[in-house]
Amino acid sequence: MLHAALEEPVATQMDQCRDIVHHSGCDLEIQMESLKKKCASKSEAILSLSQQLTSSQEQMNRYKKAAECFEKRMQQAEQSCKAVMQEYASFEIESIKEKETLTKENERLRQDVQRLVAENSSYKAEVKDIRSECKALRQKLARFEVEKYRKNEAASEQIPNATTAESFHEDGVTSRRGSMLLETFEKINAQNSHLQRDVQSLLCEKEELVCDRDALKCKVQRLSQELSYLLNGDPNRIVDDIDGVLAENRYLKARLENAQEETGLTRAALKKYRRMVKGKIVGRSNSIEEEPYLANGERTTFGAYTAEQISRVLGSKSLELNDGDYRSLSAALLESCSDKLIALTHQRNANKILGRRVTELEAQLVQRNSEDKSPDRLQSKRVPFISVSVGVQCDVDQPT
Repeated sequence: MLHAALEEPVATQMDQCRDIVHHSGCDLEIQMESLKKKCASKSEAILSLSQQLTSSQEQMNRYKKAAECFEKRMQQAEQSCKAVMQEYASFEIESIKEKETLTKENERLRQDVQRLVAENSSYKAEVKDIRSECKALRQKLARFEVEKYRKNEAASEQIPNATTAESFHEDGVTSRRGSMLLETFEKINAQNSHLQRDVQSLLCEKEELVCDRDALKCKVQRLSQELSYLLNGDPNRIVDDIDGVLAENRYLKARLENAQEETGLTRAALKKYRRMVKGKIVGRSNSIEEEPYLANGERTTFGAYTAEQISRVLGSKSLELNDGDYRSLSAALLESCSDKLIALTHQRNANKILGRRVTELEAQLVQRNSEDKSPDRLQSKRVPFISVSVGVQCDVDQPT
């Protein structure tokens, strides 16, 4: 009984201890599971953060490379812009110089025209004075002749000899003066016509200079418009640049020359084959018995055979050839070699032309891709370039 009484509190205590341990173990397991879940979530978060870090590093590297490319393209664009501005400045300087020379030439021509007009007017005044003098001289001569005739009639009986001598002397003096005046008048008229021709030639030169000046003005206006299009990125600008147009022109010129050479070679080959056909026909009609025969009775001709056929004929033992056959074989082989060599040279030239064309097209493609992907083309916030004034201003209507 005592033992049972002692065992009962011990059993109760043991049960209580088991309950406590059981409850504490359950709590620990729950905590361990929660901690495991937290660790898993933390590891997943750390893994996602590491992936984001790597992606952000890769993106940062891409951005760095893009920024370097943008800087390089910006430098290239600045260099091209500087080159264009330098060319524009040189063109403006040249246009100013040409304008100055044209203005000087125009001023000189205007002065020459004014001087020639003044000389022409003075010569006209002299001609007018000479004509008036000639008219007065003719009137005087007419009056003198009338008076002389009257005097001769009045004094014909008294002193005929003395009067006739004096009249002959006066007639000689007046005729000499008239001839001198006529000679001077002819000289002045010739000078006047010569000066008129000079004035007409100067006017023609002036018209040509005015036409050249107008053409230069139109050219300058077109160039300024195209330059404004280029600087603004306007879609109306010329798509192909000047280098591309020149390269296309060189390529087409080379192709044309090559085609002309090939046409000439084709014509020469056709003439040669025509001669060969005519020679074959004549040879068949005239010298059939002189041709060598094969073992099976067929005749051998070496005019239009290929190199493989000729080598096969030479390798065959059933064919007997003489010196003439060997000469014809050598001539045929030389002709085929020359034809192959000419065709090979033309093919090389064509390949070179195509290679240069491909390299030029690749360079243009790279340049256009770089221009299309440039930051200035993607996002430009600069002030647009509205117009370009080259500075060539000339008056079209000028007094002469």
